[in-house]
Amino acid sequence: MIISVVLRNGKIEMNKKCLIFAHRMEASYFLTKNNWKLLEPNIFEMDGNILIITGQGKKNVSFMLNKFKGILYNRFKIDQFINMGVAGSNTPYLSCGSICSVRQVKRIDSTIVYLSADDEAVYDCLSCDQPMDVKNLSLSETYCFDVVDMELWTVACFAHDLNVPFYGLKYITDFVSEKLNKGAIQAQAETASYQLWKAYKNIRIQDDLV
Repeated sequence: MIISVVLRNGKIEMNKKCLIFAHRMEASYFLTKNNWKLLEPNIFEMDGNILIITGQGKKNVSFMLNKFKGILYNRFKIDQFINMGVAGSNTPYLSCGSICSVRQVKRIDSTIVYLSADDEAVYDCLSCDQPMDVKNLSLSETYCFDVVDMELWTVACFAHDLNVPFYGLKYITDFVSEKLNKGAIQAQAETASYQLWKAYKNIRIQDDLV
C-alpha cells in the first residue's frame, strides 16, 4: 500500500509524491484528470506533487531524475517515488490487462536488489536495457522474476540514494515468451494509463501515521 499521510512536526500532512512515467501516453489520463502545471519540459507540478516523463530506459530515467534532483528533493521535498508504466509478464498469474505492484526490482547487470515500500506486493521485476521477448528468454532461466520493464530499477536506485521509499505499478501488455510486437504494446498505452490511474486512485490510505 502507498502511505498517503504523514506526521511532521506534530502536524498531519499529505505525502509529496513524484509520479514517474517513461512515455507521455502512459501519463495521458493522469494529465487530463488533474490540474497539473508545467514547470519544465516533461515535468509537471500539482499541489506540491510532481509528475515526470523521463523517456524510455535507464539512461533517460537517470538523466531526468538527476537533472531535476534539486526540484524533487530540495524545493518540493518529495517523499515518495511511484513509477508507473507498461511491463511484460513472465508468470501465468499476471495476464494481459492486469496490474501489479512490484515487491522488489533487480537489473541484469547489477547484484543490487531494491525492495519497494509496498509490504503487500508479491511480484518481482527485472529491469533490462532492451525489451524482452522470446529471442532473449534465456534470461528468465538466470533471473527469477515475474515482470520485466526498463525503468523501475533506476527509479529505485535514485530513491535509495535519497533515502526515500519507492513503489512500482505495472500494467501488463504482453508475455515475455511471445515475439515482441511494439505496435501492439503502443496501442495499449491509453488503456494502460486509464487502468493505472484507477489503480493509483484506489490504493488504500494507511491509517497509521509515520
